[in-house]
Amino acid sequence: MVTIPSLASERDAATAALIGADPTIATRCDEWTGHEVLAHLVAAMIEMARPLEAVAENKTPPPTETDLEVREAPFRAKSYAELESMWPIVCARFQAALDYFTYTPEMTVTFAGLQWQVPLFAMHARSELALHRWDVVGDDSTSTALLSSPDLTKHAVETMGTLILGVGRDLSGDPLTIAVSTPDQPDVIVNVPGDGTASMRLSSEDHSEFPRLTCRDGAARLLYLWGRRSEKADAFVGNELLGSSERSRLDDVFAGF
Repeated sequence: MVTIPSLASERDAATAALIGADPTIATRCDEWTGHEVLAHLVAAMIEMARPLEAVAENKTPPPTETDLEVREAPFRAKSYAELESMWPIVCARFQAALDYFTYTPEMTVTFAGLQWQVPLFAMHARSELALHRWDVVGDDSTSTALLSSPDLTKHAVETMGTLILGVGRDLSGDPLTIAVSTPDQPDVIVNVPGDGTASMRLSSEDHSEFPRLTCRDGAARLLYLWGRRSEKADAFVGNELLGSSERSRLDDVFAGF
């Protein structure tokens, strides 16, 4: 049964972290301050609401602005206080757009040139909110709980994979397959065929023959997939059959934007 997931936990946690925060604080998202993180999230909520609203009104979805510099420029130009005032309004707007499809969640809507069923919009919002909250506050218990959700790993692997693999890095070399694992969740199997590309998939099968990077929990692994690194001393608890050269290539695959 297709249902639209709630994003209340991630939204409320991000709101608590961002509203009233120091807008000049350096975050864990390279070169972004708190101001730029909030501008990014405000812009994202509006951008995701627009195609849903268009379909609800029986209109053609507008083109998605995929250039973040262009999309976010009007919001970065606003003061932090203005963004704080906008935040509950854009969150309510996005939620209302989702709610329109409560009884037709299987509806497919064009977004960034892709065909997404409505639940993917909510899932992507959950991911954005949890990840960018971590950018601001780091590895607290709330981040660990939110980012450990298997749903967010599934979204990263199956929906966002082609966008987050090997960005700006040379992935050529000998073919390589590595399992990135964490307790009690399926492995992420990363394949680097040596032709400059990479792919990943989830698997619950035994892959003991592959080199393996083991993360302490789902949060540390999800951060790694998104090009971030947990600051916990024991974020990575095992490197079975994984040499330094293989680890370096894996780090290149998940270097982030």
